[in-house]
Amino acid sequence: MWTAFQMDGVVWNDDGTFNKDAIMDALNYYQEVLDADLVAPEDKTASGMEAYMRICSGTASFLVGPTMFVSKTQNPDDSAVVGQVEPILAPGKDGTAKKTMALPEALGVTSASENKEAAQKFVEWYTSADMQKELNETLGSLPTRSSVLKELVDDGTIANAGAMLSGLVTFALPWLASQISAVVVLFICFSRVIELVIRGMILPLALSGGFRDTHRSMHYIMDYAGIAFQSLVIIGVIWATNTIGGVLIKTIIGDGGTSTSLASVSQIAVFLMALKLAQIGMLLKSQSIAKSVFQ
Repeated sequence: MWTAFQMDGVVWNDDGTFNKDAIMDALNYYQEVLDADLVAPEDKTASGMEAYMRICSGTASFLVGPTMFVSKTQNPDDSAVVGQVEPILAPGKDGTAKKTMALPEALGVTSASENKEAAQKFVEWYTSADMQKELNETLGSLPTRSSVLKELVDDGTIANAGAMLSGLVTFALPWLASQISAVVVLFICFSRVIELVIRGMILPLALSGGFRDTHRSMHYIMDYAGIAFQSLVIIGVIWATNTIGGVLIKTIIGDGGTSTSLASVSQIAVFLMALKLAQIGMLLKSQSIAKSVFQ
C-alpha cells in the first residue's frame, strides 16, 4: 500500500475499492525487482526483522522500514556500516515522492476507560522528552518531539541525520513564522475589541450630549463609528483570507486528505506563513482605508 501511495499518490478510490492502476504499478515494481535478482533469496522467506538487519550488516543498500534503524545503523554493537548510512526523503516514480504515509504507533485514552486521569498521566509520561530520549537509547526509537530529535542530532546521539533535520528545518521555520504572524493578527483583533469596549462605555455620554459642546460629542460618535466600521472590515478580511486559505490547503493536500509527505507539509507551512503575513498587510491597509471613510 505504501509503495502504491508513494508511486501514484493514491491507494483507494472514492467508493472504497483499491485503485487498480496504483496497485498494479506497485506489484509490477516488486516483480521487476524480483526478476532482476535485486532481492536476496533468503529475504524472500525471512522475517521482517531479519531482512531489516541486512542494512546493518552491509549486505543491503536500501531499507524502507522501522525508524529505529536510523540509530541502529550508527550503533557499533549492531552495525558494521557506522557512518555509512543516512536517511533520505522517500523516493517516488520520478525523484522524491510527492506523497507518502506514516505507520504510527499511537497512545490514547478511550472513552470507556475507568481511569481516564491515570491513563492521561501515563500518556504524558510515555511521550515526555526524557522518556523519548530513553526509548531512543534502549530501542533506537526516533523521538516524535521535534525538540528532542534536534537535541539528539545536535549532541551527536543520532549521527548521520541526513534528510531528517533538513526536513524539520524546512517545515519548522515557515511554520514558526506563520504562528508568530497569527499572534500579530490576534493582537490586532483583540486590541480593536478592547478599544471598542472601552470607547463604548463612554458612547452613551456622547449620545446624550453629555460632553461640553455638541461638536465634541459628534466628533466622538463619528470616531467610534469609524472604529466599528474598521472592525467589520477586519472581520471580513480575516474571514475571506481564511476561507481562501482553506480551499488552497485542501488543494495542496488533495481530495483524500491523506498526504503526509514532507514536501506537502512544508508547502502548507510556507503557504500559512504567506497567508498570515498577507493578512497583516491587508488588515493594516484596510484599517487605513476604513478610517479615511469617516474622516
